[in-house]
Amino acid sequence: MTPPNNVPAERHLLGVILRENLPLPPALKASDFFEPVHRDIAGAVLSLAVDGIAPDELTVSQKLRDMGSQVRAETVSVMVSDSGSSIYRTEHVDLIANASLLRQASDIAARATNPDALLDHYARLSEQRKATKREKDIGEWFDLEALDTFDPLEDATVLVGKARRWLCEGYAVSIVGFSGTGKSSLMMQIATSWALGQSVLGLAPVRPLRTLILQSENDFGDCAEAWQGSTIKMTESQKAKLRENIAIVRDSRHIGSAFPEFLENLILRHRAEVVWIDPLLAYAGFDIADQSLTTEWLRTQVDPVLKRTKAAMIYMHHTTKPKSADDLDSMTPQQLAYLGAGSAEWTNFSRDAGFLFRTKGEPARYKFGFSKRASRCGLEDVDGKRSKSGFIYLQHSPDDKVLRWEHAPTGMEVAPQRTDFSPAKGSRSRPDSM
Repeated sequence: MTPPNNVPAERHLLGVILRENLPLPPALKASDFFEPVHRDIAGAVLSLAVDGIAPDELTVSQKLRDMGSQVRAETVSVMVSDSGSSIYRTEHVDLIANASLLRQASDIAARATNPDALLDHYARLSEQRKATKREKDIGEWFDLEALDTFDPLEDATVLVGKARRWLCEGYAVSIVGFSGTGKSSLMMQIATSWALGQSVLGLAPVRPLRTLILQSENDFGDCAEAWQGSTIKMTESQKAKLRENIAIVRDSRHIGSAFPEFLENLILRHRAEVVWIDPLLAYAGFDIADQSLTTEWLRTQVDPVLKRTKAAMIYMHHTTKPKSADDLDSMTPQQLAYLGAGSAEWTNFSRDAGFLFRTKGEPARYKFGFSKRASRCGLEDVDGKRSKSGFIYLQHSPDDKVLRWEHAPTGMEVAPQRTDFSPAKGSRSRPDSM
């Protein structure tokens, strides 16, 4: 009788891991794989991880040779090819782990001569499963001694704002703005700069960041205009690097409970360190004013994806109907963070909350800043000095043919403006500022 196993799940999981250069899931060890070939490959992946080497077809084949395994490079190559464009599935991890547990139980049962010993073994297995579930249920316990010795400047989880730990792995930042203000073009400009490891507006990444942009509202031409405006000052070699580090996906079908898995698969496929969502509300699929529904979706479905993948998420967020310029200019950064539509949880969920809106007067200029951790983000004004107010002033490029943001010069004259303004009006002569 064949012991419990799920060889297809093993093969699929390993193929995707090697194709996407992913680590072996923490829940699995090499001995959990039933097929000997798969067991050797999993062992090679784990061995490479110890050396800090990402697994792929070539590195695993070489490691197998070093280990004296009989698994041939052709076998590894076929496994990767057979994975095609299929996605990483967390359920395959559970299938493999459960089959391994059942094999252990079957083996003990076949060798048992004492019923009490068999029952004791099953009791231990049951207790192990309960302990694993308890570990998941009781959350993450911090080492108090490690808290004493923690050095913020050596925190390897920081992605942007090294000096003050602004954007870290697995966390989210929101940016709120009125429709037509130019959120999407600002997103593209920051994303392309970070993908090259370049500081933009004082927001400085720790290195070139692999970036995923997922959006639902802009067509190919819209994205092309924002891309061209953002990269207009870049060299050809820099643009070539961007093609390695950025992926742009448009999708409007995966909403509600279907979104988190779709997002995770995209992050894993691109190995993204930062993912931009424009706008996140487009993927909700429920009453966004309902606090309980928002909390359940953001904190129990979306957040676990960020924690598992360690990707940071920046999501663009729409406002409610426009307020007057006088009202906006009089608001504090903390008040501006809650301009977004729907439940306050859309803002509470984020590590920091940004805002972008047109201020009162002419010529047009915009206030861009953050509210929760403004002192950490590193925003710089037109003179290259760190902003002490938590915001800076921006303007659209004077060239109407270019979608690009620039610092607004100091000393701009401000003329009276009608108080029922809409940020989309006067944003430029172009009909759409993205």
